[in-house]
Order: sequence, then C-alpha cells, then structure tokens
Amino acid sequence: MNRSKKKWIFIVAMVIGAAAAFYVNSGSSAISANVWADLLTVVLLAGIPALAIVGALRHEKERAEHVGSLRRTIAALFVIFLLLTLAAFNLLMAQAGGFDWTGFHLLSLGPFLLWLIALLIGLFGIERAMNLMRVHGWLWSRQKLSAVPAKPETASERGVWYFLAAPLIAVMEEFLYRGYLFNEIPSFWHTHPLACAWIASSLAYGLARAQKDLSRTWGGIATGFILGCPVVFSGSLFPSMAAHALYSAAGPRLSSQRSISGVPATAPKS
Repeated sequence: MNRSKKKWIFIVAMVIGAAAAFYVNSGSSAISANVWADLLTVVLLAGIPALAIVGALRHEKERAEHVGSLRRTIAALFVIFLLLTLAAFNLLMAQAGGFDWTGFHLLSLGPFLLWLIALLIGLFGIERAMNLMRVHGWLWSRQKLSAVPAKPETASERGVWYFLAAPLIAVMEEFLYRGYLFNEIPSFWHTHPLACAWIASSLAYGLARAQKDLSRTWGGIATGFILGCPVVFSGSLFPSMAAHALYSAAGPRLSSQRSISGVPATAPKS
C-alpha cells in the first residue's frame, strides 16, 4: 500500500472517530463519553508516537528526493488536527458540562506577556541548542526522506503557512497536548496528577516528532516541558498557544536563514 492511500485511510479513521465522539455526546450511544475520552487519550499518548517511530525507522532505509506538494500536506495536517481537536473538545464538554477545565484560566496582560517572552526565548534556545548538537555530531541524525518540500516554496504557500496553517495547527496541538491531556491524564494517575500530566504529555509530544527525524524527539520533549510550564505554574495554556503559534510560523524562515548561512540542519553523513 502506497503512502497516499495510507494517508487517506488515516484521515478517514479520524473522521469516523470525530463522528463517534459527536454521536456519544448526543446521548444516543451506549458507550459513555469517558470511554471514548480514554481511547483518545491512549491514541495521543501511545498511538501517534508509535506511528511516528515506525515511520521514522522505515524511512531510515529510503533514498529519495523531496518532491510533491506542500499544500496537500498542509491540508492533510490541518484536517487531522482539526478532527482530533473537535473530538477532544466535544469529549471534554460531555464529561464536564462546561468550560471549567485545567489550563483554561485567563491571565492579565502583564503575566501573559511575561510568559510569552519567556516561552519564545526557551523555544528558540532549544532549537539553537539542538542544531548545534547536530552540527557537532553529538546527536545521531538523518533527515527524513519524505515526499514533501522542507519549507514553503511559493508566495501562496508561504502566506498559507505563516498566517493560517502554522498558527492554527500550533493552537490545536496546544489544546490537545496541554489542554485535553492535562484534563484526562489525572484520571489515570491520582498521585501528583498535574506532574504526571506534564511528564506524560511532554513525552508523547516529543515522540510524535520522531517521524520527521529521530533526533527531534529530544528537542520535542524539551519543548513539551517548556510549553507545559504556564499550565502548571499559572493555570493557563493561552501563553503556550501564542508562543507556539509564533514559533511555528517563524520556523520555515529560520530554517531558510540557517541554510543560507551554511549551517546544516542535520549532522553530516559519514
């Protein structure tokens, strides 16, 4: 089965999952919302990381050039994250019956800006540190050989990425990993539930990035811990959403600048 068919099978599965979540909330199903919520939690904590790791290991043996359309990939990612977010939102509503969720506390402007600045410094610091480690060969790394360009190539692709796809996908990722999981993981671990949610969601977030490059897992885990700080210490994930959106939108531009300056994105192959 080729990659395109697998992608569409995964999208169809997400559609079915989202429809099932809405069906549960309508009160027409014998399966409770808690059961569906547990299933979605397992998917985020184990299913997606497992798929990412398997994909990364498989692509280590491939030799191919970057071809294909970034637009199709952006559209597929957007649809997948949108369906997962809708399912998670609906399940939280079905269980709590309102918006009184962990991590959704509103901050005043001053603390919000302080958190935003601190998070951006942390995110770009992690990226810089990981890049230096790759350059010096301290991380084993091989760029994933996929059918997608590494960055937006045309003006339309850059516009869609910078102003729509990257910010929205980042916000949805924060809702799933720092919003939904922080509310659902405590039902599995009752001892130090917030700390367990912080650790487990960060590990899942990092492992989900293995498909791009196995070495990205470590940076992803560190990023997950950084983005989880506002939720743990201020009760709000909104600074994380804003910082993640800004960081994601700037990512392709920074990668391009590194390439121009002669700094490789991955370690040289021997």
